[in-house]
Amino acid sequence: MIDRFTVPAFSATLFRSGSRWPLLFLLTLISPFLQAVEISPTLGPMPEASSHQLLLMSAGDSALSNSSVGLSVPRETVPKEPENILSQPIFIDLFLLLVLLVAVFAFYMFRFRRLEQARAQSQQLLESIINNIDVYVYLKDQDGRYIFANQLACESLALTPQQILGMTDADLFGPAVAGRIRERDQQVWKSGQARRFETRGNVTGVNENATFIATKIPLKKPDGEVYALLGVSTDISEQIHARQEIARSEKLLRSSIEVLDGSFAIFDPQDRLILYNDHYRKMYSEAEGLIQVGTSFEQILRHGCAQGYFLDAIGDEEQWIKKRLEIHHQKDSEVLQPMSNGRWLNVREHKTSTGYIVGYRLDVTEFYQALQDADQANQAKSRFLATMSHEIRTPMNGIIGMVQLLEETPLNEEQQQYLSIIQQSGKNLLHIINNILDYSKLDARKLPLENISFDFQQLCQDSINTVSILATRKDLELFFDFDPDCPRHLNGDPMILRQVLINLLGNAIKFTEQGFVRLKVELIEMKLNVAHLRIEIADSGIGIDEQAQAYLFDEFTQADQAITRQYGGTGLGLAITRKQVELMHGSISVDSAPGKGSTFYIELELPQSEQENNQP
Repeated sequence: MIDRFTVPAFSATLFRSGSRWPLLFLLTLISPFLQAVEISPTLGPMPEASSHQLLLMSAGDSALSNSSVGLSVPRETVPKEPENILSQPIFIDLFLLLVLLVAVFAFYMFRFRRLEQARAQSQQLLESIINNIDVYVYLKDQDGRYIFANQLACESLALTPQQILGMTDADLFGPAVAGRIRERDQQVWKSGQARRFETRGNVTGVNENATFIATKIPLKKPDGEVYALLGVSTDISEQIHARQEIARSEKLLRSSIEVLDGSFAIFDPQDRLILYNDHYRKMYSEAEGLIQVGTSFEQILRHGCAQGYFLDAIGDEEQWIKKRLEIHHQKDSEVLQPMSNGRWLNVREHKTSTGYIVGYRLDVTEFYQALQDADQANQAKSRFLATMSHEIRTPMNGIIGMVQLLEETPLNEEQQQYLSIIQQSGKNLLHIINNILDYSKLDARKLPLENISFDFQQLCQDSINTVSILATRKDLELFFDFDPDCPRHLNGDPMILRQVLINLLGNAIKFTEQGFVRLKVELIEMKLNVAHLRIEIADSGIGIDEQAQAYLFDEFTQADQAITRQYGGTGLGLAITRKQVELMHGSISVDSAPGKGSTFYIELELPQSEQENNQP
């Protein structure tokens, strides 16, 4: 017999466990009915009782059914009832049981419908995913018949999903291809393990040269028996083609760098060697295994220093390596490297936007030796010109002096005219000789540069005064504009600066027939007692075309041969001026146009002298 307190407790325990909770919930609800059925035989006939007594007894039964402590009632204390009063409660309990059964049935039907809807949505989602992915998905049964194929696989075979059902590989691809596919399928069926295969050729009916990677997975029942084969194939033809193109490009690159005369190498962003030609390897042929993919540039430098390869690194290896690495990581670099074997290497390196460093090393020993020989010959020429110019200038000064003395003797008008021509020609020749001497000294780098204090404003005024007589003869206006913010007393070489100004002012007057010549001095910046100056020499003369400006400062060059015939000159004046400005660490440029005059710009940085600082 079921105890009236056991059923609710047992059902509540199962309800908490979550196992088939609707049924257990029903069992809990009908437990009072079971209690009434079991207890009624023990009660016997009950005496008449008032409605209040029945209510109390009913309440007592309810309390007993929900308590965890048993209650015993002596049989003799219970009055006997002449009629069976439990028939009506039993009918009510049966009705409630029926209602609950209908409710449970309705709940299960609702839940089943929800589950069916969820399953249908999941299936629809899964089919949508499978049909829209860029791979071929299919299922086969044990006989090799297709039981499913996604949209991509069907489209590649020009079939519908309904048409492919029940077909075999022999129906789709022919016996030869089907035999190979069946053999691989059998390997998966027998092993029960997923396998991956690469297939080349026509397996889709579209591309005869297609390449596929097929993964075949056995689907198993709970007992481990394989009941179907899932296939997932990916067309990797484009990847294969890309790899082939990369391989061809790499082969072309390697064959190209191998025919280079110099050594070629590429380092990755981590400064590790990734590509090199045979010439680069032969540079370190005695170091077995040094030149290989993965070797760092620093390792190569340290090995070369240890072996004494780099001539200029001997005795100061660590500093040399540090400096060489800094140059190596620049965007663009070029180094002339002397080697211990007497060779000279021109090392050029370029850093790409992605961090790779491309290096090229060319043996320029013969070229370097020829350059040295040419430099020595150039210095010898300059020394020769300087010596010869000095030797020629001495007798020329004697000739001019004697002409001046002869002019003071009694001469007729014709003789005076001849002497004037001789004197002017001598002065022109002496000017040419002086230009050659100055140029030779500048070219041989033997012109000493002084650093003394001078009055810059007075120097500019003296330069104006020197050429003023020439401007007056041509009726030209001569202007001088000096920036009041510019310090007057500076340190430098006043003689060279005066030569520069007089040469440019003289040229401006020489090539100007009417109008003006202006000297302007402007202070750009004063920083740490150093004056950044801009000097402008402007004129309203014939001007210079853009093409001639490109080589205006070259040696023995003038803008036009007609100018040489009309105005004379050797074409050394501006070349000397440029070298003198560069000797003072300045720069010179020109802005001009034919018929609109010319403006020469000089930029210099000269320190302020102590004399300027001491002035009130």
